Amino acid sequence: MDRSNDRGGAASLGLTYLEALAEAGENLLQQEVVQSLPDEQKKELQKKLEAGLPPEMKREEIRKAFQLAVIKGMKENVQPHHAMTPDAVAMFMGYLAEN
Repeated sequence: MDRSNDRGGAASLGLTYLEALAEAGENLLQQEVVQSLPDEQKKELQKKLEAGLPPEMKREEIRKAFQLAVIKGMKENVQPHHAMTPDAVAMFMGYLAEN
């Protein structure tokens, strides 16, 4: 993957995709940047948090986006004790079929 335009992403912080996703979720929940980052990065993230999510995004859409992001992360870097079980896959497929 080309990271030539990566401006200090997860890799530069030594985080995996899933770890960075969890950190982003924590920032959204707390409405502040909870990680210790360089001032410039922290200010940029805080500014984005203060801008908020687009008003047309509903809670359900946000939940779906996070679920898909988690699945993407698990696809790229699955740890044996974090693998999705057949029951979890069936439950997710049932949810997709329902909607």
